Amino acid sequence: MYVANLRKILEPNRLPGSAPAMLVTRAPGYALVVPPGTVDAQHFDRLAATATELLDTDPEGALQRLTRALGLWRGVAYADVASCAPDLAAEALRLDDLRLVLHEDQWRARLALGDHLAVVGELEAHVAAHPLREQAWALLVVALYRSQRQGDALGALRRARTILAEELGVDPGPELRRLEERVLSQDRSLEVSPYPRSTSGAPPADTPPPWPTARTAPIGLVGRDHSLARLATCLDDAAAGHGRLVLISGESGIGKSAVARALIEAADARGLRTGWGTCEEVRGAPAFWPWSQALTQALPGNALDMASADGVALGPAARLVPMLRSVLDQEPTREEVGDTAAFQLTLAVVELLRRVVGPCALVVDDVQWADLDSLDLIRRLARHVFGLPVLLVLV
Repeated sequence: MYVANLRKILEPNRLPGSAPAMLVTRAPGYALVVPPGTVDAQHFDRLAATATELLDTDPEGALQRLTRALGLWRGVAYADVASCAPDLAAEALRLDDLRLVLHEDQWRARLALGDHLAVVGELEAHVAAHPLREQAWALLVVALYRSQRQGDALGALRRARTILAEELGVDPGPELRRLEERVLSQDRSLEVSPYPRSTSGAPPADTPPPWPTARTAPIGLVGRDHSLARLATCLDDAAAGHGRLVLISGESGIGKSAVARALIEAADARGLRTGWGTCEEVRGAPAFWPWSQALTQALPGNALDMASADGVALGPAARLVPMLRSVLDQEPTREEVGDTAAFQLTLAVVELLRRVVGPCALVVDDVQWADLDSLDLIRRLARHVFGLPVLLVLV
């Protein structure tokens, strides 16, 4: 009964009598099967690896990825189950150790970007919590030295030496010893970051700018830099196959749609497909009206014709092409869209976005006026969006 109830929670739209796709029976018990890229620990590892590669050559790019990776954490890894399984306990220790490394890499990137004054206090708290991490002490010494606090930098080195001797009975390692010599000799190389930025300060040639204009924000948008930067990150994730569902909320007239339009411009500049659907306040609007508009704009020219002729394009959902056509032609009414059809339509849209449309940004504007069928499709797609190359924005 526990397994049956859990399956209902994991797959609420599974048809009666159909085999479960997520919590499957597998000897000697059960296995949870999830699509690639939907486990946050895997996403964390990928971001960590990419950031490490960029740290020496592009600290700004590394810092963005490190911030995203550390933002995935919520408390202690596997806190409620690690005590029940030795393998999970070991994995939790690995992830926690990697998190500490990434925190230190984050400070290293910020030092490379000239943020030494701001990181001193954070590093002091870090070495207090983890006094045996010599790399953390080295970062603190560099931050203090660049903040014109040469005496405090030498004091930090003395504290590190004392703690290591009292706790472990050892002297500082080679890196701390060399760093102390450089501080005492006022080595000029300490004034220049050992983790330099790229000489141009511009993104690599194959990396599109965050927004299609030279300004941080498109013309006419004021005070939206932070929101636009977060949306740019979401676009990067969608292009990499890890979708996002974003809600832009605020009072009427505050500029929500303008931000969404800027997002569409940025997606176009990146070569992503885009679609925009607007919900109508008037009664009698066809079911799925905003989806009809958005998908029609995002679809390649003859995608559904190709799918009709050759089922490879949509895979298992090719048989649902007529249903997709009916949505795009605004034919169905609410009475015609039952639970089974809604479930099948969701599968068709998922396959359409994954196999035919590809990386894209879709906007559903004025979602407060959406018809019930459109809202239901949003709710169903939300369960799949992280595994799709799509940024779905509700305004």
